[in-house]
Parts: sequence; C-alpha cells; structure tokens
Amino acid sequence: MRQRVWSLTIALCVALCLGLGANAGIASAQAFPLVVAQYTVAGEGGDVDIHYNVIIHHEERQVFHEGLTTSYYVPAELEIYPSGGKRSVMQGVYGFAHSNITGAWRGMFIEKNEKGVYDFDFDDAHLVPVEQASRTGVCFKTGPNQTARTLVEKFGARKYNSIAYVGSAAYVLNVLYALDKGNKVPPMVDEGTLR
Repeated sequence: MRQRVWSLTIALCVALCLGLGANAGIASAQAFPLVVAQYTVAGEGGDVDIHYNVIIHHEERQVFHEGLTTSYYVPAELEIYPSGGKRSVMQGVYGFAHSNITGAWRGMFIEKNEKGVYDFDFDDAHLVPVEQASRTGVCFKTGPNQTARTLVEKFGARKYNSIAYVGSAAYVLNVLYALDKGNKVPPMVDEGTLR
C-alpha cells in the first residue's frame, strides 16, 4: 500500500512538474516579443548610421473582419541605435486597414501614450503621401512590398530616416497577414545597410 502511495505521489509530482514546465514554456513563448526586421540606414554628409530593430508583440494582435475592410492592430517597438549614441525605443501600436475589394492597404503608427487610447482613422481626410508621413498618428498608404529598402531606394536614406516607422510597417504587416491566414510567422528580415 505504501509503495502504491509513493508511486502515485511521484507520478503526480512528475505530471505536475511536466505540466507546469510545459505551460510555462508555452506562456513564455507566446509572450515573447518578435523581432520581425532589422536594418541600418547609412549616414550621409557627416550623419551617423542608425540601426533599427522592428519588434511586435504578436500574441496581443487584434484582427477585425468587418464588411469590406479587415483591420489589424499590434503593439510594437522600434529600437533605434545611432552609431556611437544611446539606444532609444519608440513604443506604440501599428494599425492597418485592408480593402477586401481593391486590395489597398493603409497604415498608421501611434506612439504609446499615458491614456492608452489609440485613435486609428484610416479615412481619406487623414491620408498623407508616404514621403510626408514624418510624424506618428498620420495615415499613409502601405503594402507588403513598401519596406524600408523600397522607401530608401525611392526617396534616399536621409529622407527615409525621418519616417522610419513607415518603412517598418511593411514588415509588421507581412507577419500579421501571414498569421491571419493561418500561416507560420515569416522569418526575420535582415536588410543590412540601406544607402
């Protein structure tokens, strides 16, 4: 009898430890931020190189399928490392609206605020050209191919540098879209140095 009790106790302890370990592993994997892209914008004319890491918290993403539009939202961080300078972090939320009719994408990045309120408005009245989206809280056209590399090639590194989160949006969008379709998370994109 005593041997059965000890065997049962040991079996329960093993099961409990394995269960807790597995759950802890799952929880930590789900809560782990995901680096979706990294790149360096080369300095010009005495400016320093600036390295960016694009990070999302994909376990907190929200997707809304409403009529003609699908909307995606995810908390994100842009880690910024100027060459020889101090690291800074821009925290906020990316939002995207996808027209299920035209296939067009619109994006916004709103910096984290004390109230925790993020007012995403994808209407035409708030839409600005990508090259003018130099502040958070403005709506811009985007898409899976509007990456940092594409924007640097189009506008130049220094022009792009002032709108870092706009080029970052495409990498975030690709991950959110893949997850919404039930696909695996795409591998991190390393763009190297953009000039």
